[in-house]
Amino acid sequence: MLVARGLMYSAVYFHRVTRVTEVMLSRAVERAGDNLPDSLDLQRRVDAEIWAELDKVGGFSRDMVTRLKYRNLPESLPKQEEGRYDPRAGRKAGKGGQ
Repeated sequence: MLVARGLMYSAVYFHRVTRVTEVMLSRAVERAGDNLPDSLDLQRRVDAEIWAELDKVGGFSRDMVTRLKYRNLPESLPKQEEGRYDPRAGRKAGKGGQ
């Protein structure tokens, strides 16, 4: 039973789609900066409330929330050493990727 749980955990939480959505959401929060309520307030909220706050911020954060909501996700993220990924452009930025 424990082995099955361990395998399921890695299959779910390290799945490529999970990683992509985590990066997109993290970047949306980073870019929103001081336009979001403080972190303690955010921790008390449910996902829908956090997404609504990000949507209110507008710009990049709104774009990421919209993409997540409608599952308009990139296929995968490039390896870290290949440069940062720009989800809006659908390609990596930096080395050879603009």
